[in-house]
Amino acid sequence: MKKTLYFLFTIILTSSIYSQNLKSITYESWSNNNWINSSYVIKNYDKSDKITDDLSQRWDVSSSTWKDFNSTNYEYNTNNLVDKIIYKSFDKTSNLLTFSQRASFSYINENKIDVLFYEEWTNNAWQNSSKNTSSYDSNGYLVSGLIQRWNENNWKNNIKVDYSNNSDGLFTQITRQKWNDSSSKWENFSQSTYTYNSSKQVSVETMNIWENNKWIEKIIFTNSYDANGFLVNRLRQDWDDDLSIWINQYQSKYDNNQNGTIHQEIAEIWNKSSNSWENLSRITYKYDKNLGIADLTKSQIKIFPNPTTDFINVHLEESNDTKVSIIDALGSVILKENFVGNDFSVNVMNLNKNVYFIKLENGEKTQVKKFIKN
Repeated sequence: MKKTLYFLFTIILTSSIYSQNLKSITYESWSNNNWINSSYVIKNYDKSDKITDDLSQRWDVSSSTWKDFNSTNYEYNTNNLVDKIIYKSFDKTSNLLTFSQRASFSYINENKIDVLFYEEWTNNAWQNSSKNTSSYDSNGYLVSGLIQRWNENNWKNNIKVDYSNNSDGLFTQITRQKWNDSSSKWENFSQSTYTYNSSKQVSVETMNIWENNKWIEKIIFTNSYDANGFLVNRLRQDWDDDLSIWINQYQSKYDNNQNGTIHQEIAEIWNKSSNSWENLSRITYKYDKNLGIADLTKSQIKIFPNPTTDFINVHLEESNDTKVSIIDALGSVILKENFVGNDFSVNVMNLNKNVYFIKLENGEKTQVKKFIKN
């Protein structure tokens, strides 16, 4: 199974992949005015809510059944951080899932990814493929990433990514460069800029390309949020050079659960002829019942202030022993405490400025809330 290495690198480093209790994902495509099965992902977790493996399947039209396509297995180090991710793909000859790629992680202070190695399974052995090295500033903010490929028994430069951060540690600009072997120099090729709303959520993302020695705006993404701060729409528009206007291309509409997790995403494509949106694809997310979505509505857990600079105050309607976990954007548990009673405070003073999740396990209920550390 081939992976787009830069895409994986970006997702691992910059996305909120906190996905505990996400049990399955169903992908469908729109055809003949109906939703048609496309692919299906099943996720499994251990007792600590760490993902252990997932299985991807594709819909076989002839047999009307799901067929295995690829799988992913996760291994962890003693600090409960991802140590290795092993990918397998379906081999038509043996009708089995066989090794295809392996990712190995090393970390530096505060559980930040230092080096990410990729290997390909070739001739029944793991062979070097690429290496991604991250650099951070004195605040612990990601400032650069270097992607190198293994060639002729050496690591050769491929892509360099530079990150600009604001005072909150949020990306304001990402600049990507390709290595030119002929000139032995880095050359600009794409750039993303980010604008945030008052809740420190991305409101506008602009993608630029390097042409004629300057950055040219080509694509713009506009995000819309509801009163709860949940993403409800993401619109993509492309710049039309002839008309000098932004033209609709795609949009994704999100239906969220009451705790902010996504229940369903519907992607639509813009029909220029009719000037209207048409269905393109649909993704449905299902969660383990222990996520406590129904319980969350009943108990009305409250956390405040949010954003915070030092403490998160928690109020529960019921008094009980509560296990509290603070989880970062990569899904790593960075703090655990136990509390008794229905009112208590969690000290987050030493956390870096960022977005986090607070997970509360109270009896059989598990509840998750997102908060911002300033």
